[in-house]
Amino acid sequence: MAIGPDSNDISRILIVERDDTLASALADGLARQTDGGPSIRIAGGLNEAVDHVRSEGADIILADLATLDAHDKGFEFGLKRLSRLSGGALLLALSRANSVSSSIAALQSGAHDYLIKPFSVDVLSARLAELGQRHRKAGALDLSQTPDPAPESRFGLVASSHQMHILIEQIDRIASSDEPVFLTGERGTGKSAVATALHRAGSRSGAPFVEIDCRSGRSGTIETEIFGDACAAGAMQNAKGGLLHLKNVDALDTGVQLRLARLLQSVPSTGNEAGVSSTGNVRLVCSTSANLLQMIADRAFREDLFYRLHVLPMHLPPLRQRPSDILPLARHFLNAAGAEQRKISPEAADVLVACDWPGNAGELRQLMVRLAGRATSGDITRDMVSGAEWSPAQTSSPVQGQSMLGQFRVEPMWVQERRIIEGAIARFGGNVARAAEALEISPSTIYRKRQQWDELAGDKGAA
Repeated sequence: MAIGPDSNDISRILIVERDDTLASALADGLARQTDGGPSIRIAGGLNEAVDHVRSEGADIILADLATLDAHDKGFEFGLKRLSRLSGGALLLALSRANSVSSSIAALQSGAHDYLIKPFSVDVLSARLAELGQRHRKAGALDLSQTPDPAPESRFGLVASSHQMHILIEQIDRIASSDEPVFLTGERGTGKSAVATALHRAGSRSGAPFVEIDCRSGRSGTIETEIFGDACAAGAMQNAKGGLLHLKNVDALDTGVQLRLARLLQSVPSTGNEAGVSSTGNVRLVCSTSANLLQMIADRAFREDLFYRLHVLPMHLPPLRQRPSDILPLARHFLNAAGAEQRKISPEAADVLVACDWPGNAGELRQLMVRLAGRATSGDITRDMVSGAEWSPAQTSSPVQGQSMLGQFRVEPMWVQERRIIEGAIARFGGNVARAAEALEISPSTIYRKRQQWDELAGDKGAA
């Protein structure tokens, strides 16, 4: 029995399916498998699903992509909207299309897993058991009313937000596998740190960890660095028994892509033997911040190589989507820079949380290292943060070394209001009541505004 009647953590399952027959069969099958434990509801379209989530909530959402795609803005819009409104429900995308592009789009739009139709109820039940375990470990799911978990550090990753706790759970699950891992996310989100965490958490932790930045040199140099030559061993040999991280794998030229594809194709990827035979007993992790699907369409990246690498995908959310991680990361970077005794003043913390961080954690780290070097004692103040100059890792402005306040963009009032309120909530560890008191508004106002923001963001395309 995948999810038993004693499971109190998963009490609400929502099926989003326009085919009444399929939806009823799925609901009946799940009810039999679970002895009628969770409440199972059906929505025939996105609008109905949104209304249901708002009125009753959901712990797990099974969303048929064709049903969501019937909406004029596509299934990506639907997944993003359900993900936001549900606060923390785990999304399982269902589709008849065995499509890599659809699976990636679904995962990047908020889905936590992707299941191809047709499937048996037993298969779905097993998948739900896994999702249910992650559901319980992630703690309470209603982010609008429940504080984020206390900050913690595992495998060198600082995690306060629910998104990062779920990511760490995923690392736990796949660390001991030998299959390739494919990391996606904006620049600065911590893909190298996650690759290192996969090495530390897995059975290969005692063997070498090797990282190659595929953007760091010319094609001939990178090819030699990876595969070696008659004079010297390459990363494949140096990482024997351990893990090789190919950073910015999108930068490989077609010749190197072909050689890597041939190496990976030498033995079908069917478990541990594939890793041993095809890559010399090396766990391969690749990462990119580029749109590889577009590169495949433009014939700039080999589709067959993509299929070989994209076995265990992991997507890293940008820092602006997890503001409760900003201050724990800032303190972590201060400590790493040798400024353990220095504190961040409340006013400085407000500025840090309010920043958009287009360069993500990499940009935050650069700022904190600079601030740590400006003085040896005393608190980090608002003026120090606002006046600091550094080179953002990723910014829309061509001017480097600009002040943080200079990076603020002119935005709609509701966006700025959201940033202020969410920043206050993050300051108080996710406690909405304390944030509301500090802002001199009622908690119900915050909940109401969150609904309004979701609607406004949806009208803008759920981007």
